[in-house]
Amino acid sequence: MREPEMKERRRLPRRHLMFHLRVFDTTTGEHVGNLFDISHDGIMLVGEEPLPVGERRSLEMHLPVEVFGRGRIGFAATPAWSSNDIQPELYDIGLGKLRMEDADRAVLERLIAEYGTVE
Repeated sequence: MREPEMKERRRLPRRHLMFHLRVFDTTTGEHVGNLFDISHDGIMLVGEEPLPVGERRSLEMHLPVEVFGRGRIGFAATPAWSSNDIQPELYDIGLGKLRMEDADRAVLERLIAEYGTVE
């Protein structure tokens, strides 16, 4: 499914963050992208390579320890779409079906509430 179709189906508003957090694949250690926007059930990354759609990934988002009291949150997500960014050397990647521990979910909720701006 392409990104514009996902936007129309989206139930929760996305929030753009005031800073971009790095996201890594925990299996390979590969940097997959930087967080661009976020909702309670999905995120959008901007990365240098597309991610295979439908392939569940184990990921971690690196956080500033001085702000969140911890350096990262872990989660599993499935890429729902991947398309060229406005900058042709980059890709927009939509991740959905987020699965995470309750403690990590609480940090995600705080991230959205305190540091996001409404789209």
